Amino acid sequence: MRTAVTVMVLLALAASVDGQTGDKDTRRFGIGLDAKKYPQNTAKDALGSVLKAVGEKHFDYLLAHLVDPAFVDERV
Repeated sequence: MRTAVTVMVLLALAASVDGQTGDKDTRRFGIGLDAKKYPQNTAKDALGSVLKAVGEKHFDYLLAHLVDPAFVDERV
């Protein structure tokens, strides 16, 4: 049950995904942007990257680069 709630919350957060381009080394919270592993060129790519990050349990990367920065900054 707890896992299902976590997945639902993460999917809700995916709606606020902020696409970032990987032209430069962008670091947030000490975590570098990896645009090759987690592409965000289209909404479909961004959602796929969110699901991939969740599947690989890279929640730090998810919050640093895949969720809307204003949303995360407000809560951190």
